[in-house]
Parts: sequence; structure tokens; C-alpha cells
Amino acid sequence: MHTHLNLKKEMVGNHVMESCDLLARNIELHRNQLIDLLLKYESFETAEDEVERSLDCLKNISEEAEWLQQGVVGSICVFFPINLPLYSLILYAVVPSFMARELIARPPILMRDLMKDICELLDIVSILPHIKFVDVDRKLFCDAFASVADVVVFTGKYENALLVKEECPDALFIYSGYGVNPIIVTDSANLNLAVEKTIDARIFNSGQDCHGSDIIFVHQKIIIDFSSKLSKKLDTIKVGTDYIDREVKIGPLLKTDQVEKVKDFLTLHTEFITYGGKIESGIVYPTIIEKDIQNITTFYHFEFFSPVFYLILYRTGADLKRYFSDTAYSNAGMYASVFGTCEYSSKIPNTVILQDK
Repeated sequence: MHTHLNLKKEMVGNHVMESCDLLARNIELHRNQLIDLLLKYESFETAEDEVERSLDCLKNISEEAEWLQQGVVGSICVFFPINLPLYSLILYAVVPSFMARELIARPPILMRDLMKDICELLDIVSILPHIKFVDVDRKLFCDAFASVADVVVFTGKYENALLVKEECPDALFIYSGYGVNPIIVTDSANLNLAVEKTIDARIFNSGQDCHGSDIIFVHQKIIIDFSSKLSKKLDTIKVGTDYIDREVKIGPLLKTDQVEKVKDFLTLHTEFITYGGKIESGIVYPTIIEKDIQNITTFYHFEFFSPVFYLILYRTGADLKRYFSDTAYSNAGMYASVFGTCEYSSKIPNTVILQDK
């Protein structure tokens, strides 16, 4: 009996390794064509990052093989995120497909043609024929597929996740949302490093990242220097309407409704904008907003999904406590990046602390 189980696990492991190896080889073989496809959707910098992370995942799948052999369900339904199409394909379709007899995925409308082209280029149908993509609206996808699935994976707004969950009460429901992911720059921080990493966090994929840092606390003693270095660095970043120009790092946002939300936020904070503030042709240009925490009565937990740097001047750990003890933060805690020494960081709830990164 044990011999039979071990043999079965070995066969499953071999299937996972062979499939991932084939996919990795196809990505490397068609790398240039893949980049060209992704440039219709995102910057060259983002496309390169996606390719490297996808290859890293596939080539090191052996580290996860033990978990991928624990059991197989009948069906998994996946609601894809709107950003990072290649990496999303690997994380939300390819890897979980090893744990299901069938995986059915629904890409967002804006991504459908691109996802079809990527899947054809990588020959997904031949390598993993049990992955299916369907082009239907969310309600129909819920009714026809998710409502009878064993597992449902949803990425997107929390309010939408609750609506979808109601349609599939018997499924294991896995939600991937967003967090504020604050940055704290203390008076002992390496300023150049903090500025560099803050920019990386905010302009990646034109700011369209669920892990982007939507609030940046900067100590009173260094906020002038920090803001000055940040502004000078932003002056060197190229903004454009077409990612065919591989130097362009910031371009049009994918979701037009997000442009309007950011526009409303900037209008509300006009007097606090110290850099940028321009929105044109669907592009939110790099913008810095600076506020003093002592003048804030209500904190905004706002996902910019754009290259907006929301700086909050703070003085003490008590100032930070005001923000982090708020239930609205602790309910959505994910990561916090701390630059320099911060005694309060160990008290931040529901949060993984990233030191100097």
C-alpha cells in the first residue's frame, strides 16, 4: 500500500516538474515575442520583471512539489487580476492546476485577447489541457462555473469578493486583495536607499500593483531632504503614452475608473501637492502629496493604483500608533517597509515587517 502511494506521488511530482520545465523552456524560447506582447499592456521594465519571476517560479517548483501532491479536487475557478498577465497565468492558473482535474479561469475583459495570445505562444493547451479560459461576464461565470466549483480563487475588490462568495457558499474561497503596505522612513534611514526603494514600490507597472505602498511616513527631521531627493529622482523617469518606447516607465492606467478616483483624490488634496499633480490621456503623472499627521483627523486607506507618493510627516512612535492602531488598517495589514531603526515597528499588527527593502 505504501509503495503504491509513493509511486503515485512520484508520478505526480514528475508531471509537475515536466510541465513546468516545458513552460519555462517555451518562455525562454519565445522571450522576445512574449515581451512584445506584454508591451501592449505594460512597460518594458514590468514585462522583464514578469518574465524573470515566472521563470524563477517554474524552475524552482520542486520547492513546492510536496504541497502540490497533497490532494486533487474536481474543479478550481479563478478570477484573474487585471495586472501582470504572464505572472498571473503562472501563479493563478498553472500552479493551482496541478491540484485539480480541471481549472477554469476568467481573465478581465481588458486582458482577454492578450491572455489568448500568451497561451497560444506558450502552447498552454498542449502542456496543460485541463486549463480552460472562458470569456463571460462575472455573473455568468459565477452561475455556470464558480457556483459548482470545489475551490474559488478571487482577486480584486473586497466588496466584489463578498458578492462572489455568496454565489459559491460550498467552495473553499481564497481571496487575494490589496493592502496599504506602508513605508516608514525614520531619521536614521539611509536616505538614498529609502528614496530608491520607495520609487521602485510606487512606479512599478505605473503604480498598478496591489502591493504598492499607498502611504509613506517620513520623520520630521528628514522629510525636507527626502522630498527633495524624491522629486529630483522623479524628474528623470520617463512618462509616455506608448510602451513600445522601452524607456517609458509610466504610461496610461488600465482602468479608466481608477483615473477618475485618483483625480478626485488629488482635487481634494490640491493644497498639499508639492510635485506633479498632472493627469492627462489616462496617465497619472508622478505626484507627491505632503501632509502633517498632526493635521489629520481621519486617515484615508486609499489604493492609488498609480504613481502617487502620499507622504505623511510624523514625529514620534505615538504618531505612528494613531495610524496603525486603527481597525481599518489592522484588517488590511500585509507588509510594512521600515528604513532605519523604528522601535514601534514590532507593534504593528497583522503585518510582515520588511527592513530596508
